[in-house]
Order: sequence, then structure tokens, then C-alpha cells
Amino acid sequence: GQEVSTALPANREPDTVSQALGWLRLRETSDNLQATLRSSFLEKLELESSATASPQPAAIAELAQNSLADEAELLRRFREQLLIWAVSHATLGPKALFLIGSGFDEEPTDFYRSALIEAGWPRIAEGLTPIDAGLSVAELAQVLSVYGWTVLPYTSAQRGDALLEETEAEMTARKEEEMTDVVFQDGEIVDKTTIGFDPTEVLKRRRERRREAAQAPVLLNPEGPYRILADSTGGELLRGKFQLSDLLVRLAQRRRVRIAAPATADAGVGELVTSVDIGSEGEIPLPALLRSRRWIAQSTPQAVSTVRARGVLSEQLDEGDLEISAALQAAAERDEEARLVVKRDAYLEPGETSGPLRVTVAVGHEDGEIEISHRIESGWEMLPAGDPDADPSLNLPLPEVPEGVVVVLIEELDSGQWGGTFASFLESSGSTVVRGGLDTMLLPAPQVVHLMAPAQGFAMGPTQFETVISEPDVAQVDFYLDNQREAVARTAPFKATLDLGALPQPRRVEVVALDGSGQEMGRDYLIVNEGSGVFGVRIVEPETTTEDGKPRRLVGPVDVKAEVEPRRGEGIDRVEFWWNETLVATRYARPFRQRVVIPEDDPSGFLRVVAYLDDGNSSEDLILVNSSGPSERLQVNLMELYVVVTDRHGRPVKGLERDIFRVEEEGDVQEIATFSDAGDLPLTVGMVIDSSASMFVKLPDVQFAASEYLRGLATRRDRAFVVGFGDEPELTRSTTSDLPEIIRSLDKLRPDGQTAIWKAIVYSLVQLQGVPGKKALIVYTDGADEDPDFSFRTALKFARKVGVPIYVVLSNNEIRRTEGKGLQVKGFLDRLETLTESVGGKIYMARVGEDLETVYQEIDEELRSQYVLGYYSQDLGGREWRSVEVDVEKAGHKAR
Repeated sequence: GQEVSTALPANREPDTVSQALGWLRLRETSDNLQATLRSSFLEKLELESSATASPQPAAIAELAQNSLADEAELLRRFREQLLIWAVSHATLGPKALFLIGSGFDEEPTDFYRSALIEAGWPRIAEGLTPIDAGLSVAELAQVLSVYGWTVLPYTSAQRGDALLEETEAEMTARKEEEMTDVVFQDGEIVDKTTIGFDPTEVLKRRRERRREAAQAPVLLNPEGPYRILADSTGGELLRGKFQLSDLLVRLAQRRRVRIAAPATADAGVGELVTSVDIGSEGEIPLPALLRSRRWIAQSTPQAVSTVRARGVLSEQLDEGDLEISAALQAAAERDEEARLVVKRDAYLEPGETSGPLRVTVAVGHEDGEIEISHRIESGWEMLPAGDPDADPSLNLPLPEVPEGVVVVLIEELDSGQWGGTFASFLESSGSTVVRGGLDTMLLPAPQVVHLMAPAQGFAMGPTQFETVISEPDVAQVDFYLDNQREAVARTAPFKATLDLGALPQPRRVEVVALDGSGQEMGRDYLIVNEGSGVFGVRIVEPETTTEDGKPRRLVGPVDVKAEVEPRRGEGIDRVEFWWNETLVATRYARPFRQRVVIPEDDPSGFLRVVAYLDDGNSSEDLILVNSSGPSERLQVNLMELYVVVTDRHGRPVKGLERDIFRVEEEGDVQEIATFSDAGDLPLTVGMVIDSSASMFVKLPDVQFAASEYLRGLATRRDRAFVVGFGDEPELTRSTTSDLPEIIRSLDKLRPDGQTAIWKAIVYSLVQLQGVPGKKALIVYTDGADEDPDFSFRTALKFARKVGVPIYVVLSNNEIRRTEGKGLQVKGFLDRLETLTESVGGKIYMARVGEDLETVYQEIDEELRSQYVLGYYSQDLGGREWRSVEVDVEKAGHKAR
């Protein structure tokens, strides 16, 4: 069918084999997929030709070319999967491969041309472009012959479904069953009841459908490929049960002949011609039919290398039994060549020799095309005497570094062992090979220019950027801000001051080093004010909406593709694909693609991709499918509002419907475009804890309460980070889903300094910039001091810009006793209320020593009770800020 897999491992029990075949007959379809595609094409061609008075030739040409491409892909996939299966199951001894089916056409182009001509489109037929289906039937037959398979295709004489033919016992059972539960009256059947699952009826209905489908002669020469496979491997084409019975007898009469062949240097496949004379001397030889395999090879055929490379590239195939690593390196100078460096992670024993190797390079391009090349090398580069720590390696010249995802495959032709890996790319031109383990295979040369990050945790306003130069020939360094050149430094030390704006928003700063003639010598960049949980993870496929913006229904197999870009200097450890709470697959190399099956009976849910960096940090993207929600790919003017509704007692309310919500922008009522319960969305929470000197006594209780809250986070999709602040904010643990690690980081907090709360809030909001999903900031402070140096207005403006709800737990007995009306604290409390209310947050007041776990539980309940509303704003022209109000039309309820 569409996949080649083992339904039953080899065994000696006939009853077990019979049961397995029966299972397949009942649960698997054996539709001829090629015939199904062609029948669908003919239906569409007829509709397209008769739909209008003047059919569009371009549409018909596109239909034919796309159908041809689909069929070529189907044939390629089937042949390659059959080859991989046959090679991996090629044990010693005789092997017979029965192919049971209705055959297929090897070359599909002829059918589509004839169909177009018959439909009255001869010019389109002439312009039809044949598509290479990859592995040909002849190449597949050669490989099967080399690995000792005897192929015995078996097809029904009626060209129906050979797998579903009835045996005599089944026919008798069916007739008896047909007479069961039949009620006669005056010789007429008046009732027939079948209770439960009736396998004979299932088979009967399938046979009828197959016979109806078989009436259309959409296959031109379905037995042609079968004959090639049989002839090349010494098999024979079978039709009907009597031939099968005779064959089983003949298989036991086969003879084994051993031949001596000279060794060859190449890795090609040779044709084997055999003949036999029957009769004694002086007698005329009797006519004899000789069947034997026609192709032999002393090593792995090249076709196997091609299929393996494609399999590794598409991540449908494991990476073999040889552990290797590979890297591509661009030419350092114009007159030099690019290099491919491959290392084998296994030492050669003393006296061990290395035989010839086949090196296969597969390049996957963005348009889906795959380019494959092969070369034969004499062997691994032998190691210097007395160097036991070095690995065997290859250092091969290339015309240029390929553009695309590259897989390198190495096959040791003598042993048959092989290994494949995704190749790394070296941007630095001065890389040198280091003899050592895989982790240090390639050591880049020193970077010409290195851009230093600002000393403070975030940057805004005029900010000085410094560089470190490793080459004396650097004469000038250009400074770019968001791809615009803003400054030039012509003397050492090369530094410049750039104005990053009034708020600490993400900005890209890049430096380019030039020599005296203006030639570029190197460059470096960094993103300032980038959140600790952001390193660029985005699901790019599937699309959840159609081109006209309507929801797209996604069920069954769905291909999910993610783009993952790590932060500078960090590597990707793995990428996980999830459907709701089920882990579907883990990928360790690009491209990050995976097929996810969305159940038809319960198709609403989340597709989620989680990427992990080498340092343990993780990030994710999530889309909501088959339901209107916040993660759909919608137009950029969709305004999303996370809303919590509380009753008259201040308790959050869940289960409300869309129609009781009312959204106003600048007093104008807005139409709610999307509405969803946001309680199950992943949460990223920043734990911001006052660690100033006044917290000396209180800090242990706060650490305990925060750790209990973190332990209660609902799912492993939730993430957190911890910021402690005294005079300066400090990120004690960056954003991660490793909650035990977050809890351990709380112990790093040490009381010291004053309370720089506004700066700490801004610093913490920077960590949340660009983080997908639901977010919140929980700030604990005793309110002993205000921030003397950092502007509250800047914090307020930035909080509105980021739009993250801020919850402040204020533990101060004086504030609690005076209800915030004391002269020393009133201004501070007013500012806190303004800040939290502007972003939908809340202030909780607690006495010193009071149980803080209850407060954190209330915050968690609110975060799990949120709704998300979306509306399309019509005012995108000029005003930076617009007032938005959300109300609920239910007595005693309030929306924030």
C-alpha cells in the first residue's frame, strides 16, 4: 500500500501465517493506488472539460502535470521502501519474495498523454513533462538480485484483488452463512438479520467495489514491472492457484551453484549470464528453461546508497551502523576549494586496513528538489603512527559549498557498513581540523570582530557598544542598528554609541570589520533586549486558515514543519512534536518536519513544537486547530485580549459564553472575532522576588511559597524564570520548563541592597518579549524602598507595550494596617495600582509571616481562568495608545 512494513516476523507456524493473512484481508485495503489516482484524474478531467463553455487549457495542463507528479512520487516511495525493506531483511540463504497485487505501470507519462488526446487535448499531451520517479524498476530488480531475493509476483487472473480471492472453505462458509437467519414465507425471503461483525460480508462488499473499479482500464501494462522483477531475480510471474501450488514444489528443487569471480576495484553491479546443457555426450541437448538471478555485486549497489541518503535526509531512516560526523567549510580564499570533512567515531585497530569507501552527498533544496552525487575514495585517511586518540577521517575538496540541507553518507564497501549524518556548516573561513572526538572535530579560527553585549541586563536610550578585534589589518568598523548603518569607527578601540529608543525593545545590532581597501574581513551581531525564552521557534506548516481567511479543517495525517533558530553561539539539542499532551516524535537534526495524525473523532486541539537548546533552555510555538482560538495565523491587526472575569466576591468565573462579552475601543463597540477559553494554553511566568536587605527575615518564607507554587504548575508545557532584585535585578534562572531547576535557583537569592522595583519589573518584562502563549509576572516585594534611579513612567509605558498581566504581592504591615493611606506609602501604592490595573493585573496585600501559599494559589486560579478575546481594530493609522474596555453583561461580574 502506501507504506511497506512487516506485519508478521518470520516463523515456522502455518496457522500463525494463515491468521496474519486473514488479519490483513479484513483490516487492510489492497487498492491499487496508481489506479485510484488515475481514476480520480479522469473524473476531474471530465469535469474540467465540461464545466464551462470554454474550458481553460492552463487549468487542464496543471491538473495533468500535478497528477503525474503525484503518481511519480507514489511510485518512487513504494520502490524505495520496498528496497530498504528487502536490503534490511536480506539474511543468508535462499529468499523468496511474493508480490501479491494487481501490478502497476512503470512509466506513467504514456497514460496521461493518451487520456489527454482522447479527451481532445493533443497539444497539452505534447507539452506534458515526464517526471523522474527516482529508482527505476530495473534498478530495484538489480538490488533484489544482488541481495539474493527471488521475486515471485502473483496476480489474479481477473486482475482483481488477489489478496481477497475466496478459498473453497470460505466460499462454503459464506453460502452457509447466507442461509442463516433467513425467514421464508411462501417461498420468498422476507427477512435476513446478521448480528455483530460479519467478515464474509465485509469481503463480499470489497470484492464488489474492486470489480467495479477494475472495469476502467486505467493501467496500460500492469504486469510489465512484475516481469522485470521476476526475470532479473530468477523468479516467475504467477497467475492463479494451480501455478502457485506447482511453484511451491519447484522451489524445493532449486540448486545452488557457486562461482569464482575476479575482484573488481569499482562498486558496480555486474550482469551474470548462465547457461546449461542437458544431455550426455553425442546427444542433442533437450530444450531447457533456466531461471537464476542475473545481477551480482561485490559491494553495496549505488542505488542503495541513493535511497539511503534520501531516507536519512527525510528523517525516515535511521543513520546506519557507522557513527560519523561531517562538516562543510567554505573556501578561505578565492583560489582555494571548499572542503568536506568527515570523521568516523571509531578507531582502527593496529594493523587494520581501510578498504574503499563510497561517499554520497544528498542536498535538499528549499523547493523540495534533492540533488545526490557519489564518489569512490580509496579509504579512510590512515592515522600517524603512535596517535591512538585520532579518528579516521576524510578531507575532500568540493567545487563549492552546497546550498541547502546536506546529508553525507559513507559506505565501507568491503564490510557493507554504512553511516549517514547531517553535515554542519562552518561560516568561518579559517577552520582547522582537530584530531580528537566528535565534539571537537572542527575548531573555528579566531573571529575577526566580536561585538560585546551591554553590561546591563537591558538596553535603552544612548548605549555604547564595544568590539574586540583579533586582526591587525582592521581599519574600520561599521555599526548597524536594525540593518541601517548608524555609526562608523575608524580608530581603535572600535566602539560607538547608538540610540536604542525610549523603551527596551528588541533591536538588532551588527558590526562589520573592513580593511584599508574597504574589503569585508568579518562581522558579528547580537539582539539586545531579547527575552531569555525566545530563540525563534515557529510552526510554518500547516496553515490553519484558507486563503480567504476561513478556518481549515485538519484531520488525519498532517505534516507539521517548524523553523527553529537558536540564539547566537548555542546549538539545538532536540525538537519535540506534540499533539495535545501526547509526544509524537523527537527530531535531532534539520529539517524539523513530522507527520502528526489528528483523530477524526476528536480533531480539536493543539499542535505544539518544543525546541531545546544545548544549555537546557526551551522554547515552543503552538497553534490551535479545528477551532477558533488565539494561535491561529490571522491578520496582523487582530488585537488579542486576555481577560479574567470575577464575581462580586472576587473569585474568577469560568464557563462563560462569547455573547455576554462587550469590547470597546475608544468608546466604539468592536465585533469579537475570536473567543476561546485560555485556561489550557501554556503559561510562561516570571517569578520576581525582592531580595533587598530588608528581606533578611522574610526571604525564606517567600522562597518556600514560590517553590510550592512552581510545583503546582499544571503541565510540562508551562515554563518559568526567576529574577531577584536589590539594587540591580539578577536573572538567577532563565526561562525553562525544567521546574525543579527553577525551584533550585530560588536558593541563590541573597538579601542585599535597596529595592529597585521599577527596574526589576522592566528587566523581567524584557525576558517575556516575544514569548508565545500566555504570560504573567508575579512580583513579591515588601515595599520598603522605592527605586531612586529608574523612572516609574518608563516602567508603566513599557508594561503597557508588552501587555503582560502583573500580579504584585505586597507584604508590609504598615501598608496593611493603614490600608495604603499612610503618607510614606500612599504614592508608592498608587503607582503600583496604576501599573497593575493598566495590564489587567492585581495587588495582593499580606502581613509579614502570613501564609503566602494561599495568595499564590489565588493568582494561579486567575491565570487558569482566563478567556482570550480577539477583535480587528480599524484604527491602525497613527495613535500610539488607544483605550480598550471589556465588560460582561452579567450582574455582579467584572472583567479585567
